[in-house]
Parts: sequence; structure tokens; C-alpha cells
Amino acid sequence: LGSDLNGILHKVNRYGIAVLVDKDRPTVIIGRNFVSEASDVEKLIKSITSDRQYELNPDSVIGSLPGQAGGEFTVALINKGSNGYLFSDNGIIELQLLRSATGRPGGEAYSRTFSKEDWNHTFHYSLVSGAGDWEEQKVEQRAMAFNRPLIPVKTDTHKGVLPKDELSFMKVQPDSVIISAIAKRDTSIASFSRDNSGGGANADKFMVRVYNAGGDSSSAVLTSHFPISGANLTDMQYNPSKAATPDAGGKSLKFTSGYRAIDTYALDMKINLASSKLIGREVEPVQPIYTSNWRHNDNIDPLGYQPLTVSIDPVKTDVIGPFTAKLKVASDYIDVKAKGKVTINAPSGWSVEPSTVEYSLESGGFSVTPIKITPAAGATGGVVRATYDNEGQSFYAALAMGTVPLLDVKGPEKIKIRPGEKNVVNVTMKNNGPVTLKGEVVVISSLGTWYESPATLQLEMSPFRAAVETPAAGTTDFKVALSAAADALPGSFWFVVKFIANGEYVLSNPVEVEITR
Repeated sequence: LGSDLNGILHKVNRYGIAVLVDKDRPTVIIGRNFVSEASDVEKLIKSITSDRQYELNPDSVIGSLPGQAGGEFTVALINKGSNGYLFSDNGIIELQLLRSATGRPGGEAYSRTFSKEDWNHTFHYSLVSGAGDWEEQKVEQRAMAFNRPLIPVKTDTHKGVLPKDELSFMKVQPDSVIISAIAKRDTSIASFSRDNSGGGANADKFMVRVYNAGGDSSSAVLTSHFPISGANLTDMQYNPSKAATPDAGGKSLKFTSGYRAIDTYALDMKINLASSKLIGREVEPVQPIYTSNWRHNDNIDPLGYQPLTVSIDPVKTDVIGPFTAKLKVASDYIDVKAKGKVTINAPSGWSVEPSTVEYSLESGGFSVTPIKITPAAGATGGVVRATYDNEGQSFYAALAMGTVPLLDVKGPEKIKIRPGEKNVVNVTMKNNGPVTLKGEVVVISSLGTWYESPATLQLEMSPFRAAVETPAAGTTDFKVALSAAADALPGSFWFVVKFIANGEYVLSNPVEVEITR
């Protein structure tokens, strides 16, 4: 909706009216009155849009909700987005659309345009109704289906081993009992296996959590595509409390779920990984990966979980002379030795001893090796890196010594682009320091620019992450490619370029991208 029509509908909504559309044509308005004829709806909409006002006469009752002589009746407004809501005494349901960070500290970081999310948004709702209460209408199940559509994955043409008609890896009946979580069972302490069967101690151990959303206790059946060899009812920390017996074929488990109960079951299931097919990447797009990624204020852990971790203690020192640091290597493998080597890299003219550290660790083992570092004469700062390979990826730990300034990252204030157009934005990275800085660039942008969310995509930006190297006292240009959708709505988006390296990060100014007609 455009901003003018938003204002109009906001005014009209004081009367408790909701406008529903089928594609572009309004079909029904529900409020104090009920309109079922399309011509009446069209007339009302035209009145709103042309006169910019509409005074509803409460006495002009056009119709009433059909088929309801009395009794309970449920009307639910299902929302895909923010979970904020309010029920008013007069029967109006209000949903919170946005949560804007206008206060400290987020609201002070950037202009209020960005902190208030002042750009185009698309909101998705579903209005459901019917006789009886919300449990009889299965409002919760319908809301979950609305919020969790199936995710299609494009693949090649190949012979399949799964059934042609219908398949659920796991399901539960009746539908008033809902599966809320399926996960590998462990002690919440990470452990890693190299058992060739894809196994290890917890390879076939899973937990399944269900809850009863119905109005009474239920006799339920949990069915699994993978054979169940054993089961136990547990507490929330997976401590067994009662044994459960699957059927003879191991395909199902019968249990009773009490009213509003939350039940957790520990299942032993045999899953054959031999015929599995990858549906996503298993390595990070930018290598090497900084081992202590939380120092970069990054939002996610890297793929692979780092079963072998290397760190340098400390990560930073003001000393710019001979210095001894500790190189720590730790293994979280549970059934194999961890073997390999770590290479210590320093700026030109510096010396490190030893320059290579080999390790051979038992399961859960660790080692600490002193590293003697001597900077070059006259050096004011530099970065020492410890690099290593593990599970098909490259990693590094870092020690910053002396003064190592971060990059100055600067982009244009504003870019304009039309629907269907492409453009390239140049972001300059200036290194004022004495050493080359190698790191990673992350493009942070608003909703509507994420290719992972095609339903909301208006302005695609790329790349999302990339490796960058800026020489000492030099400059590097990083290019952000923009591509506006052919049907993109007019409005403003933004992005920020974030440079991360060696446990530090810096943000560019926000770059506004306006889509114009």
C-alpha cells in the first residue's frame, strides 16, 4: 500500500474495518457491517481513495455474518512477522507491525530514517473464522502452517529412493499434538565424531519434543520414517523418567499427552547417511575463518563448528618489542586423534619461534606452546597470525601488537535506482596503518534486499561476504552490486559495509538506496 492509502485505511480502521483482497480486487469488508457484494466493496474503496475519508453509518447494516444463529464463533487474525499484539475491550485486535530502535543505543547510531525502518514493508496476514472455539478451529495449527511454508530446493534429475506419493520423516496424530523440536541428543556440550558410519556415541540418539494444543488429554501416535529401536520419556534436560515401547516394526510410538502437556522423548533411531544428498554448502564462502568469531560481533557461528580450535593468548598487546605469547590448541573430537600443524605468520622483517607447531591430541586433549615474537626494528605495530586447516576449511587466530589502526570505510550518502535497473556502488577502504590488513567484508542491509527471502526481495545486493586485502597506507575499493526488481515499489533501502579482521571490526556510513519511478 502507498503511504496515502495507508493513512486512509488507518482512519477508516477506527471503525473496526478490515479490507481483504483477492489479488488486486477487494472482495469483502468485515467490521460492524458485512459487505459480500463486490460492487459494494468497489464503491466503498473508491469513496475512500477519492474523497480520502469515509464516515460509516452504524445504522446502515448491509448484512451480517452468515450461518451463525448463536453459540461460540472464532475469528483469528494470523500474522507472519512481529509477535506483538493487543486485544481491546471493544473487540478490536491490534497487531504490532514494526519495532523501531529510536532509543539508545541503536537509535543514536544512525539517522532516524534507518532506526525507524522508514522504508517499504510487505505484511502478510490470514483471517480465519468458524463455529466453535479456537481449539476446535485449530487456530494454532493453521497459524503454524501459514508461518512455515514448505521450502523447495532445486536439484538435478536423478532416481529417487523415497516414496512417490507422501512422506513425513516424522509426524504425530492427532493434529492437536504438535512436534515443536527434533534434535540430536547430547549434554549440550559440543562433541565431534569421525566414525566412518556417520556415527559416534550419539549418532543415532535424538530428542523429540511435542506439546498438546488441544482441549483435553490425547492418545497420540508418533510415526517415524526411520526405525525407532528404543524410547524414553524424559525431563527437559533429557534425563529418562519412564521407558516407552515402539511397535514391533519400530515405525511408531504410542503415548498419552496430557492437557496442555509438554513431553520430551529420547529416541534411538538408525539413519542411513549413505544415500543422503547435500542441499546446501558445508563451508564458509570466505576463507580463512577467524576462530573467535564473536569478537567480530558476527551474528552466526561458522559452518563446521570447529572441532579443533586454535587461539593465541593474548589477542592484543601494546608491546612492540620482544614478546612471548601462548599458542593453544584444543580438540573436541570424541573418537579420534587430532593431528596437524599450525603455521605462525608475521609481518616482513619480524621473527617468530617456532614458526610451525605440530600437534597430536587425544580425544578432548589440548596443548599450550610458547611463541617468541620479535618485531622488526622501528616497527610501530603489526599482526601475527596462526593459520591451520581442519575439516576442509582454513582458520586463523591473531595477535595484534602495538598500534594497528582499523580501516576508514566510506560509501556515498545516497544512490538512486529505477525498477529493473542495475548499478554498482563503490565503497572506499583506506588503510592508515603500517601493515597490510587482510580481512572480510560483510554487507548488512534492510529487509527487502535479502536474496534468501524471495517473497520480500525488492533490491538485491551482492556480494554478501567477500575477502578484502588493503596494503599499508593504501586504499581498496569494494564494489556492491545492486539489482532492482522489475516490479519494485518506490521506496528507500539502506546498507552498511562492515570490515572484520583479527578480532576487530568497523562499520561504514549507512548508504541509502532509493528506488524511484
